[in-house]
Amino acid sequence: MRKLLFCACILLATPVLATGLGAASVTESKLLDVWEKIPLGGETLCSDGSEYAIYYQEGKSDNLHIFFGPGGTCWDEDTCNRPIHWQQESRALTAEDGAYYADALNMNEEVFQTGIFRTENPKNPFKDWSKLMISYCSADVHIGHIEHQYKMPNGETRLITHRGKVNVDAALNYLQKNYKQNPEKVLVSGESAGGFASIFYLPRIAEMFKNSKIYQLSDGNIIATERSIEIVEAWGVDSEKAFGFKITNNITKDAYLYSLELFKNNPRITMLQQNTTFDETMIKFQSWVLRDKVTDAVKARWHQDMIYAKKHLKSVSNDNYFFYISECGKNQETKTTAHCLEWNDIYYECSEEGTFFYKWLDDIINKERKYDVGSSYLPTSL
Repeated sequence: MRKLLFCACILLATPVLATGLGAASVTESKLLDVWEKIPLGGETLCSDGSEYAIYYQEGKSDNLHIFFGPGGTCWDEDTCNRPIHWQQESRALTAEDGAYYADALNMNEEVFQTGIFRTENPKNPFKDWSKLMISYCSADVHIGHIEHQYKMPNGETRLITHRGKVNVDAALNYLQKNYKQNPEKVLVSGESAGGFASIFYLPRIAEMFKNSKIYQLSDGNIIATERSIEIVEAWGVDSEKAFGFKITNNITKDAYLYSLELFKNNPRITMLQQNTTFDETMIKFQSWVLRDKVTDAVKARWHQDMIYAKKHLKSVSNDNYFFYISECGKNQETKTTAHCLEWNDIYYECSEEGTFFYKWLDDIINKERKYDVGSSYLPTSL
């Protein structure tokens, strides 16, 4: 991959990092250390119209980790007028903030130095893997293809460019053209908004790497609401045409059911899902979608939606879907729990039923020991 990507970088007319895998400015090269920024150009854009890029880190092993980034979402005049600015505020979304989505890359240094991306931590089972970060700034869980003019409170309009699918297609096309290694294993993961994408794009990535074992991980995402169809349509998405399945009231479950059927007799594909019991961020987003406040009833509904979805998926899986449910990061005051585990140092700390999250991933992906954690949270029947 090194020589081919080096050639591509010359065409980008920007300084090249020492490893020769991509392109980055001198300032960014210091910030990103061994990560390399690869602007994709063409029709790719962030939701505010700014440049879109992906990031790559060369590893010591031949295995590859494809990561779909997080960053919220927006779907109407209210939500699309409240972007997050990651460089200015590196913190969780809150209802008080009223910030819904990242509208540009603006990645800060800690993004590349936490959780599963820590290459210096001997505990990290994936520290030697090569990594491709498919950045997220389109406010559409990586699947949109439309532009909207949203009216702002001052009477002006804000143009939102939902080009998630355009961006991902360009990223995967670039990977397919330039990545010439034959990895034994490929981890396709995503956090929050990126968790949806990890499922949506699993079939295409599995087709790209026909000789590799594929492991998919959705980290911290599930929202069940009757407004799912309305929201997806606002992003210009025809899910049946673009992804092969119809979206109903639970996007995550719908995507998993499609892949479970598609790969039911394919031992090469393993699907994984992580959720905490009362995910604070997902509960807030669900309340915003429902135009409701975060109440005990809203929390309980989200929890029930999450555990029943897993029960359903487990019942139809052919030993190729496994989950990790925990109470990690529990806030004793609000009774809510952590959002995501992968892109956060809670990745090393979270433990349920005596099994650390990172060890669960290691057992399944590197040691072929497949099992669920947190089965006690599931209902006894559907």
